[in-house]
Amino acid sequence: MTIREVEQQLGMTRANIRFYEKEGLLSPRRESNGYRDYSPQDVETLKKIQLLRQLHLDLDTIRALQRGERELGEAMEEQLAALASQQRELEEARDICQAIEADGATYATLQPDRYRERIPRRESGYFAPPQDAPPAVGEPWRRFFARMLDLNLYALAGLSVELLVLHRFPSDTLLEQFFHGVAWLLLMLFLEPLLLSTWGSTPGKWIFGLVVRDRNGGKLTYGDALFRTWLVLWSGMALSVPFVTLYRLYKSWKACRAGEELPWEEEGSYSIRDRKRRRILLYLAAVGAYCFLLWLLPRQALLPLNRGELTPAQFAENVNDLGEKIKVLGDLRLGEDGAWYYEESPAMAGRPSTVGTAQDLELPVFRYTVEDGRLREVTLVWTGEERMSDLWFRERFLAAMAALLAQPEANAFRVTDREMQRIEGKLKRPAEDYDFERWGVEVSAQVESEGYEPALSGGILFREGEDGWYRLTFTIRFP
Repeated sequence: MTIREVEQQLGMTRANIRFYEKEGLLSPRRESNGYRDYSPQDVETLKKIQLLRQLHLDLDTIRALQRGERELGEAMEEQLAALASQQRELEEARDICQAIEADGATYATLQPDRYRERIPRRESGYFAPPQDAPPAVGEPWRRFFARMLDLNLYALAGLSVELLVLHRFPSDTLLEQFFHGVAWLLLMLFLEPLLLSTWGSTPGKWIFGLVVRDRNGGKLTYGDALFRTWLVLWSGMALSVPFVTLYRLYKSWKACRAGEELPWEEEGSYSIRDRKRRRILLYLAAVGAYCFLLWLLPRQALLPLNRGELTPAQFAENVNDLGEKIKVLGDLRLGEDGAWYYEESPAMAGRPSTVGTAQDLELPVFRYTVEDGRLREVTLVWTGEERMSDLWFRERFLAAMAALLAQPEANAFRVTDREMQRIEGKLKRPAEDYDFERWGVEVSAQVESEGYEPALSGGILFREGEDGWYRLTFTIRFP
């Protein structure tokens, strides 16, 4: 017999049946597929448990009866005595209620000490002080949105480390996306147990008023919280495997809605403080803050390593850092002498070398004007006869942005996509002179050419049948 059939026959919930199994009062056989098979003897055992629980016998007594450690007649005698005591307490409670009613007391005028003296002090029974606790929680949608918010915040924490500490921008390749997914799960496996064992909650759970505790009402230990988080990842999310995750989320939602205990809740308790509407507003505010940080982080990370006045070495470091972030340089690096080198070149360590220099690579050399050790002007002059040239747009763009973003006036709120596109548009004008100033930095270019015409994709294109040459003079002046 399946658990669904047992539920229908006895009117018990699945959570009830599983609880009795966990308490050792029931041990159904498991089939080869892992499902429980309830025999007629198991159903009869459940009927006995149900009857005795309806008569308010506790689980320890029922367990002792099952093991033969106690006789049923003895247990019934004790229960009759308990019922008689309870009846007397109910009569005393009725007398106190009648007295309060007869006195015409209101809540404002109620004098509790006058009546509390008549209440016997007992640790159990009708007059035992009630141990109020937060109500148990199903709430699958609240739990789902709390979980999704937590996952996104863990990913945001990882992205912050990658952008602001490692100074690395993630790419959109499938392989890197896979490794990022694994990294975020590992981060969750570290952060969530830490939060649950110290704070007692996570941001998403706190916003929705969800409380995770151990069986004694205390915070989980780090080990218990780690095991709980692993079960969430494995059983609840299927380690984020595509499609399988959706299936496991659906199964968890269905079990939660039915009031069943989920695998990661077996050693703890899950409750909710309240269901006030303000928690929805808190959630929307948290989502807004998350989106704002997601917008802000890449812009903040785009700012260069060195700000303010720059030395040639700092300028070169800014250019290389920006080139790595937007992934346009490959193995090339700008040296502090203004020439380009392969990354593995000894010249990058400060040792002169002609191997892999700008001359070998046919790349332009930046000329620096320095006053008191500080960079005042960067100039690029290039004369060429190529059939088509983009006028070294990549090198000009990196140099200009490394100078502009280094200024104190440049910040994450000013470095918008629109601003970047505006600057890029000025730098990419084909075969045109330009001169603009931003944040105190002046950027200009003069292009002289003969036998060339502007190309639709930017840069200049050689006209067939003519002799031609061009000359580019690109200048950056610092404030």
